[in-house]
Amino acid sequence: MALELYYDDNTSTYPATLAPLETGGYIPVIAKDPNGVAYSYAALGTIPNCTTYHLGATLENANNPALQNDSDHNSTGDTICVGGAGFDGAAPVYDLTP
Repeated sequence: MALELYYDDNTSTYPATLAPLETGGYIPVIAKDPNGVAYSYAALGTIPNCTTYHLGATLENANNPALQNDSDHNSTGDTICVGGAGFDGAAPVYDLTP
């Protein structure tokens, strides 16, 4: 939800990192995945047009049923908006793209 609120307020672009969601007041703190690790995030596009993203969380169990309906996107070959890198959304990563 915070990503979509940011997108609406910022000329239809997503943040290059998750940090502006916290500093901009969209969320009180950047959450961590179930393993206590930062979520994988890649803003996709070319600055200033980060028009989509890839978000993922590593689950504790690679056989979790939630993994059957996620996107399984591999953004390592995508154009990353700035810095950072894409990531492979294969199990045990639960991932989504808008």
